[in-house]
Amino acid sequence: MAAFYPQISLESPKKELDIRLEHLRRAMDEINAINAEIEKPTLSVQSRMSYESMRDRKVQAARDLDSQIAEFRNKRESELQAKFLTLRTSIIREIMVVANRLIKSKEFDLVFDVSGASMGQTPLVLYSPNVDDFSQEVIDLLNTGTASSYVASNTNGSGLRLASVNLERIMSQDLRLQSLSARSRQPNEENQKKQDEELTEAKRKFLSTLMPKLVAFCKLKGADVLFDSSGLSMGQIPVLISSNLIDFTDDAEGLMPSGP
Repeated sequence: MAAFYPQISLESPKKELDIRLEHLRRAMDEINAINAEIEKPTLSVQSRMSYESMRDRKVQAARDLDSQIAEFRNKRESELQAKFLTLRTSIIREIMVVANRLIKSKEFDLVFDVSGASMGQTPLVLYSPNVDDFSQEVIDLLNTGTASSYVASNTNGSGLRLASVNLERIMSQDLRLQSLSARSRQPNEENQKKQDEELTEAKRKFLSTLMPKLVAFCKLKGADVLFDSSGLSMGQIPVLISSNLIDFTDDAEGLMPSGP
C-alpha cells in the first residue's frame, strides 16, 4: 500500500544534526591541535598553562555540544515517532472506512487481518487458504478510488469451519524453549538482549517447522481457518475472548518438532 502513504521528511532534522556534528568534529580537531602544542618539549611553562586553560575550556564546550546533540537526537526521534503514530492512525482510519464499505457491499459476516501478530509475535490466523482476500481491492480504492475486478476464492465466506490451537501451550512443551524462557526471566541486564534474541529466534524456527504440519493437519480435519487461542493483542487482551471452536491443541502437540 506504499502508493497512498504520505512521506515523513527527514531532510531538515538530518541537516540540523549534520551541522551540530560538524561543529563537534571541528572542536575535537582544535582540542587535538592544542594537545599537540602542549606536548612540545620547547614550550615554556607559562605557554603550556595558557594552552591547558584554553584546552579545558574547549573540552567543556565540546562536552556541552555533545550533550546538546544527544538531546537533539532524542527530541527529533520523539517528534518523528509522534508523527509516525499520527500518520499510522490516519492511514488505519482511512483503510477501515474503505474496508467496511467493501465488507457491507459483499455481505461478509466476519473479516480477519491475516497479517496480524500477537504480543508473542505468533500469527493470529494460522491457516486460511480458502478465505476470500480482498486486500488488493482495498489498495486499489485507496490509490485510485476505483476497485479492480474482484475474484472470490473457492468459498464465499459462509459455512466456514473454524478451529483453534493454543500455540503457547505447545511451545511450552519444547525443552529448548523451556530453557531459553527460564534464562530470559532471570535478571541479567548484561546478557538480556542476547537472551531475548535467542528466544525469539528459537520460537521462529520452532514455528517455521510446526506451521506446515498444522496446515496439513487442518486439511486432514477439514478446517478452513485456524486461530491461535493463546494470542494476545497489543493491549494484552485475548484475541479469542470467548470461543466454542474445535480445539486441535491435544492433536497438534503430537506434531511438535523434535530436537533443538
